[in-house]
Amino acid sequence: MSDNLPTIEFPAAIVDLKYPLVRLRQALDGKGPVRIVAMGSSSTAGRGDVVPYPYRLEMYLRQHLKDVVQRPDIRIDVLNRGKGGEEATEELGRFEADIFHDDPALVIWQVGTNAVFHNDKYDVDVVAGDIRKGLAQLRARGFEVLVIDPQ
Repeated sequence: MSDNLPTIEFPAAIVDLKYPLVRLRQALDGKGPVRIVAMGSSSTAGRGDVVPYPYRLEMYLRQHLKDVVQRPDIRIDVLNRGKGGEEATEELGRFEADIFHDDPALVIWQVGTNAVFHNDKYDVDVVAGDIRKGLAQLRARGFEVLVIDPQ
């Protein structure tokens, strides 16, 4: 696999955020390193020969900072905390070690997919409540969160 990533122009409607990522912006304005934690299930962890998105995101952001923003002095680390088969219910128990410990500038949480696909194992209402609990915990610690919903 090549680390040379193509230049991609995204329509503003795709990348514009309703709420700015202030903590991430402040981290990028500093001396680094900038940590992003990607929490989730197999879509985050990766499966088989599919390269997981946290790795691709890290390579893209590093290249972008170097070439476009001209800040090669800032290091971006996207920490992959994906674990296949899990849902918010299990992931809440990993927040302390897998998110809080690293004090990231941003948390990306891919959540809800297993509740939809494995409704024999999960109660969607319980998972929704656990997502709310998780978001409350993250907010209480001042983390910014991007939520990736079921694909």
